[in-house]
Amino acid sequence: MASVREGNEVVLKDGDEEVASVTPCGPKPEGGRRSTFGIYKGLIHSDDSILDPLPEEELRLWEGRS
Repeated sequence: MASVREGNEVVLKDGDEEVASVTPCGPKPEGGRRSTFGIYKGLIHSDDSILDPLPEEELRLWEGRS
């Protein structure tokens, strides 16, 4: 973990096979807690039609009916 804290990626192996890696999370913001709330603000847009009822055919697909 010391190596990860220093900013290095650590690769975990099972024998010769690489199976996972551990990477540093990066510095924490002031206050010590990282938050992703609002990360997509301004990137996702929709209009009022998103609240319209789905057409019957699409509704059947969402509900798993054929």
